[in-house]
Amino acid sequence: MQRLILAGKIGQITTTYEAMYGAKYIGTLTGDSSRPAFKEYVVTNGETVTRGDFVNLASGYIETADITEEILGVAEETVTGDGTETCMVNVEPDALYLVDNDNDGTTFAVTHPGTYFDVTGTTGIQQIDTSTTGADGQVFCHEYNPQIAPYASDTSIGVFQIAEKQGFKSQ
Repeated sequence: MQRLILAGKIGQITTTYEAMYGAKYIGTLTGDSSRPAFKEYVVTNGETVTRGDFVNLASGYIETADITEEILGVAEETVTGDGTETCMVNVEPDALYLVDNDNDGTTFAVTHPGTYFDVTGTTGIQQIDTSTTGADGQVFCHEYNPQIAPYASDTSIGVFQIAEKQGFKSQ
């Protein structure tokens, strides 16, 4: 748990929040965030996908993506699959997401925009794996510490775009 304390003229407000997990949609590269592309997919039987999870499509069903897989998009709701339950997925190719970094091994820094990373964690607790920074990876970092409330003071937050996009191959 981290504590955020805001002091003002009237008094002091204390808010407690936990680490941010998952991806939070914040817009697109083109600036048109009003209509991202959503598509409904059936969730793998027995698998739970959590809102904010990076997901992939395997054998006709979606599941939480792991480090070895291309990413289809980001789950917009939490669903436990029974073979028929569906989940809405943001598949917008230009989508930008606010995502926390694990800072395990490597600390997320102002020098990281312009590099790639992989995603780590299981459903409901995914973050960017900072130790995978390099010339390729599942996501591309656009911005360090974008100053977006309520995470403005959290320097482990960045703006990312899916780079290894399932269904899109480079020419």
